[in-house]
Amino acid sequence: MVVGTDSPGWWEWRAPNNACVPPRRAALTAVLGVLLVALLVVIAFLIGRSSLGGGAPTSAATALPQTETATTAPPTATPTTTSATAVPTPAPTGQTILTFVVPQTITCDAAHQTTPSVHLTWTTARATGVSISIDGPGKFADYPASGSADLPFACSVAQHTYLLTTQGTGTPATRTVVVKRLG
Repeated sequence: MVVGTDSPGWWEWRAPNNACVPPRRAALTAVLGVLLVALLVVIAFLIGRSSLGGGAPTSAATALPQTETATTAPPTATPTTTSATAVPTPAPTGQTILTFVVPQTITCDAAHQTTPSVHLTWTTARATGVSISIDGPGKFADYPASGSADLPFACSVAQHTYLLTTQGTGTPATRTVVVKRLG
């Protein structure tokens, strides 16, 4: 009560006729108070977590691999690393020569004076065809993207260089082999 008056102060609110606060209103006030305190605790927790660097949680699908940490193992030990997700190696996107099989040597028979053949076999990816050159940039012939061919080997020189070049869209791939004469 305010001194000298019959009216209650703001801190002493009472229902009319000095009746008690109804139970429903008291229960509602208590629930709202508890919810307010819980909300403040959650906000304080989130603020404290973000200031420690916790940040928002990441799922395994978006987590970045952990970096390798230095160990104090002897120099001959192999360090081990762990990562949250495997980082796939990107597949090549241009023309690619997968195989190019050619013998390293060929026998020239001076008695028969015939020109021997060198058997070449190749496979490619993302190419529409290949060209083969012998001893220089001039094209000998065009062939399918994967296949084989028998090409001449002139025995008048000690070796020949066979160049396989892919054809198609994008940057061509090349592979060179040297075949040496025996005899």
